[in-house]
Amino acid sequence: DEQATAGLATDSLMVRAIQEIKNAVPEMRVGTEVCACAYHAQGECVLVDENGVDNAATHRLVAQMSVLHADAGADVVVAGLTHDGSIRAMRTALDESGHGNVQIQGSVQLRTGFYGPYRKMMGTEPEAGETFRAHQPQTDRDAVISVARRHVEEGAALLSVQPALLGVPLLAPIKTATGVPVAAYSVSTELNLVRGSSPDLWLGKGQESILAEYYTMLLQAGADQVQSYVAGDLAAWLGNR
Repeated sequence: DEQATAGLATDSLMVRAIQEIKNAVPEMRVGTEVCACAYHAQGECVLVDENGVDNAATHRLVAQMSVLHADAGADVVVAGLTHDGSIRAMRTALDESGHGNVQIQGSVQLRTGFYGPYRKMMGTEPEAGETFRAHQPQTDRDAVISVARRHVEEGAALLSVQPALLGVPLLAPIKTATGVPVAAYSVSTELNLVRGSSPDLWLGKGQESILAEYYTMLLQAGADQVQSYVAGDLAAWLGNR
């Protein structure tokens, strides 16, 4: 709906998933996305009114969602939206609810068409376009670093850069400028590019794997970790080498 209220349901898929993972593998660190897009009637990452972004309502939503995820067992909550003040609202709410040990990951999102296929699949193409106003052009390094610094100042303990492929030249500068760990977030469209027309090669049976080589490149470019939809596949491949 217009207020993304389903995102605050105490029995949501997100809450149940966190609980199931923690019950099955207690030592595994679980991170969740805090964002309105999957629950918003128009697919926006923020709440909007006739004047554009409703700051107060957006901050209340992400604050409550962060606590909901932390109560369920999340170790890290990821600010899927990049709107000013959201991370500060999340940090304040977590601290006040006794979750000072739960970290916040900020998201440095680049302006790109890479998100298109995912948003089409999820039905979260923002109608008003407010979500895209916060995305930064990859060519404006100063703007990107400014956003990264703002996230850290508001309370982010680590950052992700997405899409990873476009963010390669920015990983090291962001890490140097902020002093926090930086993750390369490999979005789904990247996987399709890496896999290409030879899916049998992206996790090859021998010593070489296109996917592993791609992610190694991201680490060499300055990322402290890689976040990927195929982490399980990659872990299995590494374990079988």
